[in-house]
Amino acid sequence: MDTYDAGNAARSNFLEGYNCSQSVYMALAPLMGKDRLSAARTAAFLGGGVCRTRNICGAVLGMLMACGDADGNTVGEDQDAKGRNYAEGQELMEQFCRRFGSLQCRELLGIDPAVKEDSHPEARTEEYYRKRPCPGIIEYAARLGQEYIADKTR
Repeated sequence: MDTYDAGNAARSNFLEGYNCSQSVYMALAPLMGKDRLSAARTAAFLGGGVCRTRNICGAVLGMLMACGDADGNTVGEDQDAKGRNYAEGQELMEQFCRRFGSLQCRELLGIDPAVKEDSHPEARTEEYYRKRPCPGIIEYAARLGQEYIADKTR
C-alpha cells in the first residue's frame, strides 16, 4: 500500500455521498485490514459533527478511530498506554486545528451558533460542494491518519 493515498480515497468517498467520518474511516480501514462496509457502519452516526449536531468534526473522529485501530490501548488498567494514546490523539487534533483553526464542525462551516439544524442532511448538489470546505478537510484528516498509521505499523 505504499502508493495508496488515503486523502484521495477519503475525498472520493465524500463525493460518493458518505459523511465526513465515514469518508475518512473508510479510506483508512484497508490499512488495518478492515473492510469498507464495516467502516461505513461504524462511522455512520458521526457525520455532521456527530449526528449533524455540528460539534467535533466527523473527519477528525474518523481519523482518531482509525488511529485507535492501528495502535489503541486494549488493556483497561494500562494507564501508561491510555496516556500515550491520549497524548498522540491530542497532537493529531492540534495539527488539525493549526491547519483549520477549529475542531468544531459548526466553526469550520461558518454556521451561526444560534442556528439549530434538523437531522436530515442536505442534498449533495454542485452548490453543496461549492460552499463546503469538507472535501479538503477530509483529505487532510485522512492523510494525517495515514501518516500516523504508517509510523505505528513499520
